[in-house]
Amino acid sequence: MLKKIPKLCLAPLLLSLVFACSKEDGLEGERIPLVREISKLALELPGKKIKMPPVKIINNWSQFLSGATHKTPNIEMISKSEFESSNIFRVSARGPVFSPIIISDIMYFLDKEGTVHASNINGSHSWSRKIHGGNPKNYSFPGGLAYNEGRLFLSSRSGTLAALNASTGEILWKYSFDQPFRSYPLIYRKNIYVVSGDDLGVAFSRDGKILWSISGDIQTTSVSKSASPLANDGKVFFPFSSGSIHATNFKDGRNFWTRSFNSASIGGSSSLITDFGGSPVITKRGLLMASFSGQTLFLDLNGKILWEINVGTSVSPLIIEDDAFLIEKNGILVRLSLKAGEVIWSRNLNKKNKIIEYFDPILVNGNIVITGNNKFITVISPQDGAIRKVERLRGIPSSSPISYKGKVYVPLSNGRVQVF
Repeated sequence: MLKKIPKLCLAPLLLSLVFACSKEDGLEGERIPLVREISKLALELPGKKIKMPPVKIINNWSQFLSGATHKTPNIEMISKSEFESSNIFRVSARGPVFSPIIISDIMYFLDKEGTVHASNINGSHSWSRKIHGGNPKNYSFPGGLAYNEGRLFLSSRSGTLAALNASTGEILWKYSFDQPFRSYPLIYRKNIYVVSGDDLGVAFSRDGKILWSISGDIQTTSVSKSASPLANDGKVFFPFSSGSIHATNFKDGRNFWTRSFNSASIGGSSSLITDFGGSPVITKRGLLMASFSGQTLFLDLNGKILWEINVGTSVSPLIIEDDAFLIEKNGILVRLSLKAGEVIWSRNLNKKNKIIEYFDPILVNGNIVITGNNKFITVISPQDGAIRKVERLRGIPSSSPISYKGKVYVPLSNGRVQVF
């Protein structure tokens, strides 16, 4: 049954704790804009030896960046010859493979027309279910998927949030929002958390009951794909297109605090875009958030600003213990110290100055693995930024690489998946 969600306010449907839709006084918690100026980025500095976590086999890639904190582990690749392609298989006849996840040898993904597919990792087809229509050329982000206990959850470009039976593709429930989703659903403690295209954060039970909602400030100028909610220690963090992040109680939505980027100190036309360049990440030290237009700040989980710097990103930051790695919109890979908030080194990934859309990087066998819409996979040393390997792919990547049982899967725009 399709259920319509009114624009911006869900007040009649919510629990007694309802947040008013006023931009100024509808939210509890302290709101602090950033105003400090940061010194310019130093391009070359010697790298302090990096701490590397132990490798880990990923047995199920069930949601965005493999977990609720968005901090991907040091993935173990079992191949003796790293990043030499072992297989390629077709899973879609309708072009690009978007937003894949893998559970128990089944890959779930979206195609450009908004259809959800389930295929075995050997390429055999299980089922397909069309959720929404529309012109695929109008959307660079068709939607996101997440899995929990036999159910598949979809946030789509049409503004539909749906739950499907993962075995059969049967639609169990769905809701309709007024604006397209531009981020992935979050599964945390069996609930589903989403941010709608009109900046409404909503908590659902796995059975489709609305638990509570919170409204963010709407930003009219934003990037096509935005940040996804994340969670840790009983708190759910909602990033909104205005560049604000709201820390809430996962049970009832009570707002603990709100922080935001400051666009005033950023020059150029991109200063109008205060949206997140990628999704925030929770580390052992706090929460790292970075804007598309060129600001990064590091908070503790109580909302205290530990440091800020004028470095932006076009992807979700990659965290390796006490270091963060960001890719700026011009293709500069930057290593930051989480302790000091200082640049350790930077490397230009785009020396030919082509227009490249990069995808969220992952960490594999202690190396940073980066893909973009340029037909290459690049393996980089996190210690000094040295390029260890560049492998030409058999198609243009369409989403970030994922891992499953010691292998890395790269979704391609030609309907295939290349395996390493």
